[in-house]
Amino acid sequence: MRLGISSYAYPWAVGMPGAVPDQPLDAFMLLEKAVSLELKIVQIADNIPLDALSSDGLSALAGRARDLGITIEVGTAGLSNERLHRYLRIARSLSSDILRIVIDIAGIRPDAGEITRILRAALPDFERACVPIAIENHDRFKASELARIIGEIDSPYLGICLDTVNSFAQVEGVDLLIDVLQPWIMNVHIKDFTVRRTSNKIGFLVEGAPAGAGDLDLPGMVRRLRALPRSVSLILEQWPPFVRDISATVANEDEWARRSIECLRKTIGADDPIEVFSGSPQSAHR
Repeated sequence: MRLGISSYAYPWAVGMPGAVPDQPLDAFMLLEKAVSLELKIVQIADNIPLDALSSDGLSALAGRARDLGITIEVGTAGLSNERLHRYLRIARSLSSDILRIVIDIAGIRPDAGEITRILRAALPDFERACVPIAIENHDRFKASELARIIGEIDSPYLGICLDTVNSFAQVEGVDLLIDVLQPWIMNVHIKDFTVRRTSNKIGFLVEGAPAGAGDLDLPGMVRRLRALPRSVSLILEQWPPFVRDISATVANEDEWARRSIECLRKTIGADDPIEVFSGSPQSAHR
């Protein structure tokens, strides 16, 4: 089990609509955040789009990661054949052993049949490159629907990036997600949360919390993940609130990340050695 951090651990530092810091966090700065936290894995997701970097920029990022001893995991959003192949090239240039993808973005909402067709067409190239695709559970699809799609395609290079809160949109929690998706979990986004009544008692609020300070049963979840047939990377993401102004918000977000990594280290113990995906079905992320 390996511990890392995502660009979505710092959504405010990267910049949100209407709230952008004077110096937004970029991919190179994210590597430095990992160094400060003594982490060896960085997942760069769609809030820092890697396809905005030139070939020289990608080469510089790959070199900097090598110099720091950091493994980059590549992420994007919007499932299409063109995007998959664009990001496969990026994943190879950055030596990423996974491509995490969110299916939907504005203007792209494929149905189950189209998802299956796109993935079937792309997977041979991913298999040749030894880069598995990890689909993130994200709002629209129930765990059973994702299991049906992945099970029907039946490739060791296709799996799940399990996010601990995204499936609340389908009224599904972590235990159910692990029950249904455990054969395919390659990657886990740790986002802690709180659920509380609104002040008028009509409805609930779901909000972010530092890892270990919310309602997520971290020890129980880690025990279940350790029992999976493959080792997974645990990647911190966060939902920190806006606090006064963007400067205070970024500082709070940074403190949350520090507290969260400390908690996760205590929960999972020392990081396992970095594993490399060798390309055989039996060795996928083991």
